[in-house]
Amino acid sequence: DGDWVMAIGLGDIWKNSPANPHDPTGALTQALPDGVRMVGMRGAGKGLEVTLVSAEQPPMDDAVRAISRLTAYDSVAVKSSIRSSYDQSIMTIVYVRERAEP
Repeated sequence: DGDWVMAIGLGDIWKNSPANPHDPTGALTQALPDGVRMVGMRGAGKGLEVTLVSAEQPPMDDAVRAISRLTAYDSVAVKSSIRSSYDQSIMTIVYVRERAEP
């Protein structure tokens, strides 16, 4: 006998999609050197945690430096970095926060 109210929570939409045509990882993925690939991301506070994988440490170091130099982000920090016991690849989680546009 009453009205119904439905609330839908979508959470943070980070992927480039019809709901959000902006891609916050576009600059990052273009800056990655050969041998480093992005394999995941998730929202973290006011930014993203991006998971990168590389077979060797030097390309991963180059990737983090390249991301740090990008003007698209005002905060870049390595959250963790481990070497896989399975295939010895390097997995690094990098926090990025986009620079606010005026």
